[in-house]
Amino acid sequence: MNKDKLCLEIKEAEESQLNFLVTQFSPGNPMFQHNRYDTQKRGEGLYLIAWHNNTPVGHFLLRWSGPNDEPVTKLVDITHSAFLEAGLSVYEYRRQGVATAIIQEAERLGKEKGCTCIGLEVGINNPKAKRLYEKLGYVDFLLTY
Repeated sequence: MNKDKLCLEIKEAEESQLNFLVTQFSPGNPMFQHNRYDTQKRGEGLYLIAWHNNTPVGHFLLRWSGPNDEPVTKLVDITHSAFLEAGLSVYEYRRQGVATAIIQEAERLGKEKGCTCIGLEVGINNPKAKRLYEKLGYVDFLLTY
């Protein structure tokens, strides 16, 4: 894969794309893509897809109501907060700005929607993603469970 900056387009998922997204992102479990799209359809968030040359290369689900995670919502005021979850970059496109592009678009959309902050979770077994999020200005809340 060429390491030059990719020309990416970040767009909301469309219902007509779901089967294609399943084949690209989760052929073993089609419900992931459908559930994320359903969140978007209910107006609870946006399922953002990164496209490169008509190929989906990454995604995040942007929720408008903060995380859907009780341990977090008990400790953090999620009023006017957006939340990113289910981030993925296709292996061949990792470390090429895909996640950064989606996150930056999510931040723009969150501000547009009136959100004053945006959060995300990262597993302790994913130090590369954690480094990226810190580089983008995210602060570790140190909530583990």
